[in-house]
Amino acid sequence: MFVLISDAGGTNMYIEIGMAITYKNLKNKNLKIYAVGENCYRSLMLNHPEIIHKQSLEEVLKEEGIKSLHLFKIAFNIVQIFY
Repeated sequence: MFVLISDAGGTNMYIEIGMAITYKNLKNKNLKIYAVGENCYRSLMLNHPEIIHKQSLEEVLKEEGIKSLHLFKIAFNIVQIFY
């Protein structure tokens, strides 16, 4: 799962989305790519057909069957440390 949280200032700058789409097509056909937030349609890259649009992170977690936002935040913080 790849989740990009969109923002008002970010348009056509999401190299991470391009990398996620490439990874999905080359390595992991089951990877789900999400764009989340009010601005999740603003960028041309965010309108790619591989991207699933959601208004909130909670919607993504529910779709993925993740019941604890707290556990997700812990995992997210661990990933940030290594990024």
